[in-house]
This record gives sequence, C-alpha cells and structure tokens, in this order.
Amino acid sequence: MSELNYNVIQSENGVPIKAWTKGVAIESGAEKQLRNVASMPFIYKWVAAMPDVHFGKGATVGSVIATKGALIPAAVGVDMRRWFINLPDADLAYLPTGTDHFDDYVEAVHWAQAFAMCNRRLMMAHVIDAMRTCGELPDFDASLQAVNCHHNYVAVEYHYGHNVWVTRKGAVRARQDDMGIIPDSMGARSYMVRGLGNPESFHSCSHGAGRTMSRNQARRQFMVADHEVATAGIECRKDAEVLDETPACYKDIDAVLAAQRDFVEIAHTLHQVVCVKG
Repeated sequence: MSELNYNVIQSENGVPIKAWTKGVAIESGAEKQLRNVASMPFIYKWVAAMPDVHFGKGATVGSVIATKGALIPAAVGVDMRRWFINLPDADLAYLPTGTDHFDDYVEAVHWAQAFAMCNRRLMMAHVIDAMRTCGELPDFDASLQAVNCHHNYVAVEYHYGHNVWVTRKGAVRARQDDMGIIPDSMGARSYMVRGLGNPESFHSCSHGAGRTMSRNQARRQFMVADHEVATAGIECRKDAEVLDETPACYKDIDAVLAAQRDFVEIAHTLHQVVCVKG
C-alpha cells in the first residue's frame, strides 16, 4: 500500500481531517479550529486542509469544507442559538437550508462574488493601462489568457455522487486543467498552476504560501528597513502599512507546492518585478 501524501487528524466527535501539510508547519490553533469544524453534524466526508493552512476567524484559512444541509458564513454570523446547538466556536454559527436566512445569505454571497470578479477585472485593466502609458515599456499585446480565480467563496459542486456546498476559505478550485495562481510574498515568486482534479481535496489547492504569523505580530516584529531589504529590486510599497505582508511572514512556497503535488502541476514560474497591493 502506497504512503499517503497527507496527514490524518482525527476529530473527537466528527469527520476526519485530511491535511496536506507534510513538510510544512501547522500551528496548534489552526489544528484546533479544524477539529471544531470537523465536529459539526453536516460536514460531508471530511475536512480538507491545504498546505498553506493557518489560524483564521472561526474557520481556518486554507480549508475546504463540503457540507450538506447548512452553510457556515465564517468559512467563506448569525447567532442561530436559535437552533439549540452547542457550538464548539461561536464563529461557527451556521445557516440551515430551507430558512430565509440561508436563502438571503446565498443571494448576498453570490452578489459579492460577482462584484469581486468585476473588481479584479477593473484592477487588471487599470494596471495594463498604466503599464502601456508609463513610457518605460515597449508596445505589448495583452490579449492572452487571464487567470482569474476566487479563494474565499461558496458554490454547489458534485463530489462523490452528491451535489454539496463547497466552501473554500483561502483555497482555490483546481479541477482537471483549471488554471490558477499560487502566489508567494511580495519579495519572492509566484506559480501559475494547472489543476489535476484531485477528488480528496474536493478539486482544490492552496491560495498562496500561507502565513507563519498574524498580521499584528508582523507589525510588531518587523520594521520598514527589514521590508526594504526583503523586497530589494521589486517595485512595490515599502511603508509601515504593508509590514503585515513582508516576505518573512510567509511559509516556504516550494515546501507548500511540494505538499500539494497531487493537486496541481506548475505551468509557469513568475518572478516578482512589480507587486500591486489592491
């Protein structure tokens, strides 16, 4: 029998957690959050943890959660004690299907996702226009494929014989041949990837390298001078407001890619020249 490419974390009273974290660290707080999510009664099959997994609010960043009969807004609240459920974490309050709150939430989240897509297209158009008019670049053609993917959203998908709600919190859809991007920090490189359609991850991959520390800790630990050194040679913001994004806040992107080799293959490697923080 071949060795599994993931670690299995058992929850006390719930489904297992399949964590693609071999070779990368997972903090104890994130592991506890994963167990809390796995204990909810409507989780489908298992919880999938991506290699960039880290502590979040309620649900863990870098988690893929399939559900039947309910949605957890924090995994994309509502107080819904109304449903007489003893929650392991108040931020895991959920909306049962068939309720007005559920229908209103689904309508609102789909609107927000469409708005986010439009926003990214506008940002891309403005960046391309700025590059064309800067006077520093030769004429170029921008009609090639644009890779545009959500990493915080919910959708109905078909997995293991059933239509289920799939919530990706800090994760990207990676069906067979889906194109995606797994970026590192402002000072490193990013990867354009092609999905392999791994069923155990619910056709998902990580949305980046993943944080090694909180934003507040980063602001306390690093100074602007540290950030300038870490991003030398890259055109990006170099001020105190972006210290929470400095390269030392993130995991090793190569280790993260290696841990999810069953999810994606590398199509292109991008070396940072300009980083636009929207």
